[in-house]
Order: sequence, then C-alpha cells, then structure tokens
Amino acid sequence: MLDLAALSALTPEERLVRYQELRALIAPLEAEKDALNALIKADLQGGLTVQSAGLRAVLKTSHSTVYPLESFVEQFGADQALAVATIDAKKVQNLIKTKVLHAGEVKEVAVTVPRSTALVIELVDKGEGRAA
Repeated sequence: MLDLAALSALTPEERLVRYQELRALIAPLEAEKDALNALIKADLQGGLTVQSAGLRAVLKTSHSTVYPLESFVEQFGADQALAVATIDAKKVQNLIKTKVLHAGEVKEVAVTVPRSTALVIELVDKGEGRAA
C-alpha cells in the first residue's frame, strides 16, 4: 500500500534514487506486458478466442472523426474550412525536406508551445553537481 507520508519524508535526493529503483523494476515488466499485448492481439486477429477463468480478451477499436477537406469546402465553403483548419507539423517538415517550403520562412511563422512536462532522469558523473 502506498505510504504517502513516508514518501514525503524522503529527501529530494532519496526520492530520486527511489524513483529510479522503481523505474528499473517496472521497465522489464512493461516490456513483457507490451509483448504479451501484441501476441494476444495477433491471436484475436487470427480468429482465436482468448479466454481464461474470469478473463476474456476482446479487440475494441477506437474511432476519431475526420472531415475530408474537399467535402468540407464543398459543404461549408473555403472560409469556414480555413477557420477550423490546423497545420500538420509533420507534413510541413516533409514539405521542407522536399524543398517545397523554405525552412527559414517556415521558422519565421512557427510558434513553439508547451505540450506536456515529463520527468527526465539523466545519468551524471559522480563529481558533477556537487560543491567543491
């Protein structure tokens, strides 16, 4: 059971060490889980029923709604299509690679916005970061 008080009592350095210990323990389990997931999906896609006492595996497909540009423009007009359009960054990068767009000009209009913040643990030399 999670003891938040005990974790809160740890020093920041102890938290970091414990975090890395847990990450090292979990990583192989995650890899095994991912491999089993792929194998079970393949079984189901191959027509097998995958079931054990109290458990059954099924495939569920999630869907997203897309609006084809041509149909949207035809129905609502170019102004409305432009009002709701987004620029696909990967497609922009491909246009730069194929020299359809100039990287410098694209950079002038680019805006970088934070998407998410992730905790990144980096290995450091033993002497690095310590006061001399």
